[in-house]
This record gives sequence, structure tokens and C-alpha cells, in this order.
Amino acid sequence: AADSQHEAYPDIIMLAVSGYSEFEYAKAMLKYGVMDYLLKPIVPSEMREVMEHVKKQADSLYRMKRNRILHQRDHVNHEEVKQYFHYPFYSGILIRKNGLPRRFEEKANEEIFQEMNDIFYFGRDKMETLYLFPSDILDQDIVESILKKEKEDAGYITAIMTKAPIPVEELMEIIKNMYWLLDTRLVNGVDQIIYLEEYGREEGKKSQYNIKKMLSRFESFMDDQRKEEAKKELDRLTAYWESIEISQWVLERIVDYIMV
Repeated sequence: AADSQHEAYPDIIMLAVSGYSEFEYAKAMLKYGVMDYLLKPIVPSEMREVMEHVKKQADSLYRMKRNRILHQRDHVNHEEVKQYFHYPFYSGILIRKNGLPRRFEEKANEEIFQEMNDIFYFGRDKMETLYLFPSDILDQDIVESILKKEKEDAGYITAIMTKAPIPVEELMEIIKNMYWLLDTRLVNGVDQIIYLEEYGREEGKKSQYNIKKMLSRFESFMDDQRKEEAKKELDRLTAYWESIEISQWVLERIVDYIMV
């Protein structure tokens, strides 16, 4: 029975209570996924110790499931989200210290869960943090405290924030939009606070530059072997990009285009 229950409900934490003390019986229970084995008569102190162990295991499983939802947000449904995010409305702050790497290789931040206020966060690597709060506890003091803390060991930060509370049903879509805005709007060396409602994902798409058109004069000079003029044109463009604070995302695509 224990084996079939474990297969049908793999997330259930099972305990065995029995009057049989034989080792082989206990060993079989553990094989079927039973976390612990209590012998009758049950001693209250032993039961308390086991239940504390069960709580730690349940909390760990809960965090693991919630992290999976955050990392795989494209492949989760609303009901699954609501099962692990219990508040009707959330507020979010996504912060990146310094620039974006070509690929995220470092270990991501482990989720930190504060049981009293249900605040938790994680990131794609150690230089990035997504904070999620129940909307009714977030205030300006918390925001300023987070920004100050993140700035302490960073040359510059990019913060993507939400103004309006996020309905839990829209949470994963909003988080995706926050990441899109971070990835397309981060400017190297510049501190930024960007509100999602002022841009959103569609606005981020519109911000893509016509790189081929932008580099047409430079390409023409290169094609004609006019290298000195090509260098001056590239210097002019570089100064222009710096003046308009062009994003790292666009700059990398310009470099890729030139190198090809």
C-alpha cells in the first residue's frame, strides 16, 4: 500500500507507525518512501522530534516546487502558481548588479523564505535578485532598504519595479516582462530604476534598433577600403551611443553584426 501511495502521490511525506520492531519490516517501509518509522507505544518526545523533521522536509519540498515554478515560468499553469503563491496580489523588484554576462554560469541565489512576511527571492546568478512581496506589506522604506543593500557592493544597478499590484494569476507573465525589460534596457555603467508599467514588453520590442541601417556608412567605407573614414565613423557612432545611453543588449548585437 505504501508503495502504491508513493507512486500516486510522490510529494506526500509518509510516516510508518507499527508495533513490529523487526529490522526487515522497517527496511521495507523505508524502501517504499516512508520518511521515518515509529514504534508503538509512541513516546511524545519522539513524535515531536519526527514531526519537526517532517516540517523541515515539507518546507524544503515547498521551496523547491516554488523555485521550479519561477525558473520554468513558461510551462506552468495558473492553478499551480496559486497553489504555491498564496496571496492574491504581489509586488516585484528585479535588480541586476553591473552588466549582463554572455551566459549565466554561476550558481543562482537560493530562495530565502521569511515565514512571517512571505518574502522570497532568487536570481539567474549571484549578481541578480528578484524580490517578490505580498503587495500589502511593501512600502517605500522596504524599497529604499533593498536598493541601498544591493548598491553596496555593485558599481551600478538596474532595478525593474512594478507600480501596480500584480494579480497572482498574472504573476509569471509579469515576471517574464520584467526580465525582458532588464535584458533590453540595462545600460553599462548607469544606475537605473525602471517601472514596468512605463515600458512593458511591447515597448521593449519597439526599442530594437535597425542595426544594418545604423552601420550603413561604416560598412560602405569598409567595402571601399576607406579604413580611416570607417574608423572615424565608428568613433562618431560610439560617441552617439554613449550620449543616448544605448543598452548593453543593443550594443552586443552591434558588435556581433560587425564581427560577422
